Amino acid sequence: MENAVKKGDTKENRKLCYSSRDAYWKCLDRTSEKLGESKCKHLREDYENFCHPSWVMHFDNLRLNELATRKYAMFDPVDDLPPVRQSPEVEAKMKTTFIPFD
Repeated sequence: MENAVKKGDTKENRKLCYSSRDAYWKCLDRTSEKLGESKCKHLREDYENFCHPSWVMHFDNLRLNELATRKYAMFDPVDDLPPVRQSPEVEAKMKTTFIPFD
């Protein structure tokens, strides 16, 4: 598909660019990181052919940022903290204190 479409700024070319980008990203999401590049190679070629090189670079950076955000959102540093402990006297008092329900 070498030079299949001129990379000018027309509505049709943008649609082809976006659809090829979305198909490539969907393929990457469905495969493992190690196999993604080889299984999705033909989609990457379409993506690079239909989109302007500066758009490809921009979209690739967006995807990397999105993946980093997803990974960071799954990580909660509070989960790694040890539980908060009170002094033994306060813990003993908390166990013996009865708080009735209203």
